[in-house]
Amino acid sequence: MAKWPKVGEYSLGSDPSNFELILVSRSDLGPGSFDIHFIYHTITWDNDNAVAGFHNGSASNPLFFRCPGPAR
Repeated sequence: MAKWPKVGEYSLGSDPSNFELILVSRSDLGPGSFDIHFIYHTITWDNDNAVAGFHNGSASNPLFFRCPGPAR
């Protein structure tokens, strides 16, 4: 589990929001399988373009997933 408390938009002093990420083991689907739960409450600073997803951090061979639609 990871928690990000009081996150604002690009340090602009906006109304902060809290986020939480939980990885849930799904060994029933196979070794190393898991679900990702990204939990947040009302976000007042997203300007209709907030994105939820992940990136593997590789510059030479990026692997990423972006959730469809605005994060609401």
